[in-house]
Amino acid sequence: MLPDLRSVLFLTYVALLLWRIFSGRGLDDWWRYVLVFGLLNYALYFSERVYLWRQRRRLVHAVRAMDPRDAEALLGRHWLAGQRRVLADEVAAEGVVETDGWVERYPFARGARRAIHASFWASVGIGLALCAVLVLDAHRVTPAVAWSIWGLATASGFVAAFARRMIRRTETVLELSRFSIAEVAPDGSRRVIRWGAPLVLRARRGLRRLELSVAGRPGCIALDFDRVGIDRAVRLVLRYGGFDF
Repeated sequence: MLPDLRSVLFLTYVALLLWRIFSGRGLDDWWRYVLVFGLLNYALYFSERVYLWRQRRRLVHAVRAMDPRDAEALLGRHWLAGQRRVLADEVAAEGVVETDGWVERYPFARGARRAIHASFWASVGIGLALCAVLVLDAHRVTPAVAWSIWGLATASGFVAAFARRMIRRTETVLELSRFSIAEVAPDGSRRVIRWGAPLVLRARRGLRRLELSVAGRPGCIALDFDRVGIDRAVRLVLRYGGFDF
């Protein structure tokens, strides 16, 4: 799509230059047209690279969420060996499902953890920059603008606090066996739900996860869609928890 746009841009500029030549207007300011053409062409090229990168990341996200066996079979059907190896390396860099006997461990994907860290530091940087503006240029800022900056800085603080909470969450590991499911924190603390209990499974689309809880009890274990191999984890929860449809 974007290469076609660059071709259209080139033909449009050629037509414009020819029109100026044959209409007698001349090309005294030709360098302006060349400069604008170069900038627009670079902007389209950059947009194309961003689009292709996003499409690539979406593919990696989809494969990393699959059952490891399904992901391996899908990669094996890729007909270009070079691209297959590159895609397999990118998926492997996101993390793997660890198996220890009857226990399977599902960590958060590396890309998800990196995105949360980026959100945290970006919000912290924006908040500090806004506070610096209030402190250093307080005599130049009107009260209305000062209140607006203060509100934005406060909002950045809330975003940073939420991102910090999510960072701690992405450090947890989901452990799943035939007997129970557990969410294990980095300090070793565990939240365990056994399959024999009366279970409730809720979908939280806004949070991109499923929540498994025991009926009548507070707390839940979240099946976040950003975990590696989450498709297999959800299938096992449906099977072991008696949610088969």
